[in-house]
Amino acid sequence: MDVSGAARHILGGIDAPHSELAVMSAAPAEYPYERVEDPDYFRDVLLNMEWIRNRDERRVRFSTVCASGYPDYQTEYPEGHRLYSFPRRYDGSTHRLIDSAASGARQDEHLTEAHTWNEVLLLLKRALDRKHGRTTASSAALAKE
Repeated sequence: MDVSGAARHILGGIDAPHSELAVMSAAPAEYPYERVEDPDYFRDVLLNMEWIRNRDERRVRFSTVCASGYPDYQTEYPEGHRLYSFPRRYDGSTHRLIDSAASGARQDEHLTEAHTWNEVLLLLKRALDRKHGRTTASSAALAKE
C-alpha cells in the first residue's frame, strides 16, 4: 500500500495528502489548537463549519492566543469567494457565536492559516487516537516521511 493509500485507509476514506498527516503528527505543538486533546472540541468545530454548504469550501482559522485551553476560532469561506468577508467567530470553550457583526471588518490578527474540513478531521482523529492510546504503524510511517 503506498503512502497516500495508507492515509486513506487510516482515515476511513478521507482523501488527504500524506504531507498533511506528517506535518500534523510529527511537528511539535506550535499553536494552542495543536495542544487540545479533547475530541469533542474538534467535533464541535466541525459542526460549526457546516453552515458553509459545500464541504470543499469550508475553512476554519484558530486563535493563536488562548487562555482557556480551548482556542476561539473563525469559520469562513476560502479567500476569493464572494462571501469571504463574512466569517463567523466562535468561543472555543462554549462553541457559541461571538458577536462579530458589530466590528464590521475582518479581524485576521492572531489567527492561524485557514484549515480545510479534511484537516480538521485529521485533528479529530489525532485527538481520538491520543484519548484511546492508539498509535498505528501506518501513522508512525507517515510521520517519518
